[in-house]
Amino acid sequence: MQIVGEIVSGSGTSWTLEFNPVTDSVALYGSGVRLNEGVGNDYVISGQTITTTNSYTAGQLTADYTVYTTTSTPSGSDVLSPFALTTLQRVKDLLFDPNQTIAVTGCTVTQNSNSITGATVPTGSTIVVGQQISGWGIPSGTTILAISGSTLILSNKATISNTGQTLTVINQTPAYDAVLTRMINYATNYINNECGRNSFVQQTYVNDTYSIDNPRQDFLILRNTPVFPSSDGVHITEFSWRAGTPSNPSWTDFIPDQYELVDPRTDPVSGLIWYPSGMIRVYGVLPRLYSNMIRASYVGGYPVNWANPEDHNTHWLPGDITSVCENLVVRRFKRRQLAGQSSSSLEGATITGWRNVLDAEDEDILGQYRQNIW
Repeated sequence: MQIVGEIVSGSGTSWTLEFNPVTDSVALYGSGVRLNEGVGNDYVISGQTITTTNSYTAGQLTADYTVYTTTSTPSGSDVLSPFALTTLQRVKDLLFDPNQTIAVTGCTVTQNSNSITGATVPTGSTIVVGQQISGWGIPSGTTILAISGSTLILSNKATISNTGQTLTVINQTPAYDAVLTRMINYATNYINNECGRNSFVQQTYVNDTYSIDNPRQDFLILRNTPVFPSSDGVHITEFSWRAGTPSNPSWTDFIPDQYELVDPRTDPVSGLIWYPSGMIRVYGVLPRLYSNMIRASYVGGYPVNWANPEDHNTHWLPGDITSVCENLVVRRFKRRQLAGQSSSSLEGATITGWRNVLDAEDEDILGQYRQNIW
């Protein structure tokens, strides 16, 4: 597992890493400056214990390093949001060639175990913690958690037993995994905010509240669309209006025949009835005496199954939104050294006009999903 940006515990010249690092994997920074390891240099390290030559105050020392394996969650480590619009591996496949692989031979795979023994790496090749590994009986998306000689510890347990098996490692660097994870979360939040919604990924919204401005308004567009049936098959589980005061409200349910969702669709694959627009039509007008007078409870957003994104029964997230998210991450990653620059000169030539805006295609896609009516 890769640890990035850990604030090392300690002060003065005595410090302790949170986990035991892989030998020679530590990159230590004092006040943002990379320190050199070894006697006569900036620090020495033994296991998790670090002694610095110079004295620093608490919080000034940070470290990047690799750990063999752990069941703990490192403090402040990056975690991909469960509502993210793409996956780390999909972005890495765009940035780093997924066709460069390493064949690890002679592996003994044991059912219900995440330990692989007898692994032989070809001469001249190197596998590292964090790389994705696949093969017969290895669940999709499995990565290497630890390497000890010819033994590999994987992130998932094998589903079969076999000896002499060849496993395939995708030869991509895990060095930027934490950075890319942060970028994916950033891009997801940006897209959600641009489109005026909480999430594209399906979740249950309880008491989602709205204000009505038009005295003759007879429709309401829910913020988080499309609308899907809940576990009991009902699309709108609660729809009510408020009398009383904000501190002492009195919520009254609309009569079921007073409203309905507009423009249903029937999915040809699953047969599921869903409502892309999330528009509720009221027969009459919506109350508007106060702000925050209407509330609804419903299941909104697209079902997501990143383990099998080609299965339309379980994965409905539009591919164009995922593509925009990936474009944003790739653009930001490739331009991370250009922050604040408007031009660059090299041997008398000047390059100007760094692209600071989205591609027209991405803008058009976001425009299709923006919520304009609240």
